[in-house]
Amino acid sequence: NAVPKLSAKHKSNHLAKRSTGTVLTVGSRGETVKTVQNSLKQQGFYTGSVNGVFDNKTRAAAIKFQKSKGLRADGIIGHRTLAALK
Repeated sequence: NAVPKLSAKHKSNHLAKRSTGTVLTVGSRGETVKTVQNSLKQQGFYTGSVNGVFDNKTRAAAIKFQKSKGLRADGIIGHRTLAALK
């Protein structure tokens, strides 16, 4: 019984990683960055332009947000931070 549970768990984790494989950091660009910036702005962490460019202001806001949620405050937007932003 342990093997099927392990397989199911592994499969579940694999799917989670595939569906949330986005990692944003300084230099990232695009619509996902805009979404993150907008969410950070709405929650009072970001005061810069919502322009889709992950710059040092976005990173600083991400760190503040991560600290407020008890996440690793590294300024990198991965699946945990994305989930917390929603």
